[in-house]
Amino acid sequence: RERPTKTGFAHLFEHLLFLDSENLGPGGIDILSDKVGGSMNGSTNQDRTNYYQVVPRDALEKVLWAESDRMGYFINTVTAEVVEKEKQVVKNEKRQSYDNRPGGHTYAVIDRNIYPPAHPYHWQVIGSLEDLDTATLGDVREFYDTWYGPNNATLVLSGDFDTAEAREWIEKYFGEIQAGSAPTQVPGIPSVDLSETKRLFHEDKLARVPTLTMSWPTVPKYHADAYPLELLAALLAEGLEATKGDWSARTQATAAMRAARIDSPRGPLSFNRAGNP
Repeated sequence: RERPTKTGFAHLFEHLLFLDSENLGPGGIDILSDKVGGSMNGSTNQDRTNYYQVVPRDALEKVLWAESDRMGYFINTVTAEVVEKEKQVVKNEKRQSYDNRPGGHTYAVIDRNIYPPAHPYHWQVIGSLEDLDTATLGDVREFYDTWYGPNNATLVLSGDFDTAEAREWIEKYFGEIQAGSAPTQVPGIPSVDLSETKRLFHEDKLARVPTLTMSWPTVPKYHADAYPLELLAALLAEGLEATKGDWSARTQATAAMRAARIDSPRGPLSFNRAGNP
């Protein structure tokens, strides 16, 4: 969905949707959530951006209206100046969380070498500084028109509420929002086939100790083999104590810088094992 030279847009949009919308006003979504005693946040990974709120039952209708306002009409408040300002915020986040952090580029190096250039996991979610620099208001509007319509979204309600009443509110507030131009069939993800073992060296000027990381392309999320891989990751990182709920052992394992993880995108997963030699 993102493409080379236009990376990081999904994460940039996560930032933009917390700023303003046509009827809520600047910072309105946060102000409303605070007023009703709720909490909210969002996140972006390789496959999706999510926005969530936890609110009292009597605030549900207000929140549905607010979420429909920013889905359907926040784009009307986005100007070139807004885009430029938020680009700087994201660029600073990249510097703080990746560029100026020991080990911050480890998985960028790994992903570039596991996933082929046409694969959407070839680049990092936060994108590159170069792509952010060249992003324009037109690019932002195109991304919104394509991917931010209700036809490309999933709305989930959980908790204590009346189902019939909630359906009426959803139709009332979201029903008039026009569909985007997202394709009905998502293009297939290129296969990941390594014909040989790759040995890579990345010089990290901020690191104080060496780290060895081994990665293997495996199966997609929800594949039958993904679940035993998650257990294997826990066992490699924490030993047999991982199955016993022994938190003191887990703390010791972390302190020793043993780690294993299985990334969980739509597929294929990469299985990673890291440690200090």
